Amino acid sequence: MLSKERLKQKAKEVTLRFMRYNQGFVAVILSLAVIYVASSNKQLASQMEEKDDFIKTLSNKVVYVSDAGVVKQYEAERLDVSREQGNVQNVLSRYMVQSLFVLSDGYKKAYFASPEELFKSARVFQDFFKEYIMINQKNATQEQRDGFKIVSRDFEQIMTYFRNAINANNLPHILDKKDSAWETRVWETQNETFHVRFLLPLYAKSRNNNNVLDEGAAYAEIEAKGYFNLLEGSTLNPRGMKFTSLRVLHPEIDHAKRAQ
Repeated sequence: MLSKERLKQKAKEVTLRFMRYNQGFVAVILSLAVIYVASSNKQLASQMEEKDDFIKTLSNKVVYVSDAGVVKQYEAERLDVSREQGNVQNVLSRYMVQSLFVLSDGYKKAYFASPEELFKSARVFQDFFKEYIMINQKNATQEQRDGFKIVSRDFEQIMTYFRNAINANNLPHILDKKDSAWETRVWETQNETFHVRFLLPLYAKSRNNNNVLDEGAAYAEIEAKGYFNLLEGSTLNPRGMKFTSLRVLHPEIDHAKRAQ
């Protein structure tokens, strides 16, 4: 029986003999090995480059989860909020300044038992709340959720004001809005957020409690804070304008006027 040392020596001699008589075959094997390694390295480098490109693509996109749980991916966009002043003031003027004629559906209903009843009967307020106050809670930041709570309370107070003004016949019956003549007092922006305060010139016409015509120029003052989120955009609100606080000083009927 051969010893371990003898076996090792024998194996070495066989290997050397094989390589001596098969040099061509060994060279081919080595060449194929080199080619395979080079090819693998090239493929790995290509895969790494593709991965880097994919990561760059993802960095320019944002992921959005809809209320139905559908995951969507959009190209990241930047909005110059400083140029949205007219848009913001137009929305606030259109929705937050209203006449009795509009809210009572042509004077058909001039009494509301609660702010909730008024809200349910006024499409203009429903649209405003849905488009410019409600947010997607799944994708909102904590700051946005806090803002939603604040503006929801502000909106409830505004509904209470309109309900009480209608029931007491204090809301002007007809209002002509002079949107092109806004008097802006504050317009501040930072990143996607804004703060606005402005006066909206109006021409009001009403009959007061003494059945006397109360007619003339008036103003509504509106102050609001909010932000833009393109992912919250819709057909009616394409830029995703959202408010986080609201304050409205609305003109009222002068009941001190009496017949001459």
